[in-house]
Amino acid sequence: MLELLVLFKDLPIQFLYLLLGLGAITENVFPPVPADIFVVLGGMLTSDGPLNLALLFLVVWIGNVAGAMTVYKLGYIYGFSFFEEGRGRRLLSSKQKVELGAFYHKKGMLAIFCARFMPGFRVAVPVFAGVVRVDFLKVSIAIGSASAIWYSLLLYAGRTIGDNLIAIINFQDNLNLYLSIGSGILLISFCIWWLRKGRGDK
Repeated sequence: MLELLVLFKDLPIQFLYLLLGLGAITENVFPPVPADIFVVLGGMLTSDGPLNLALLFLVVWIGNVAGAMTVYKLGYIYGFSFFEEGRGRRLLSSKQKVELGAFYHKKGMLAIFCARFMPGFRVAVPVFAGVVRVDFLKVSIAIGSASAIWYSLLLYAGRTIGDNLIAIINFQDNLNLYLSIGSGILLISFCIWWLRKGRGDK
């Protein structure tokens, strides 16, 4: 992570905001994008760094909500017809669509809100909310509020790490030193035991 932090520091500020914003958008389509890690790194760079915490929050929050609502809109426009014909019919039957629609319209806001904290579900839920035609305002409120909480936590974590980075590095260095000493003692002890055992066999 420290190597990535150094790399991020060398990037132009405008490009950093753009990169983090695009990451927040892209994770709605391609979950393997490590957007959350990048946001934490961005939070670290708000501690005596080039990025502004409030502005960074707005960039990643707006990007994430915009990406999710775009996916929702695509599901709203094309999803129903996709699952009515061709390969889509094999993925979701008429009965499943009815049950899914009933679930979303009954517990949709809560389900969408909770799903935004879960990798994998984060991508699928807005799509199917669009497919079963959940109200745009309800979906946007659920996604917007969940994303605001999630990115606040990530940025807070990054900022806290950045504020205590020297202490963390010192702790890691000391921990590595103690582990190396412990490993050395174990290795010497093993070698002595092994040599003694060999002599005993003779």
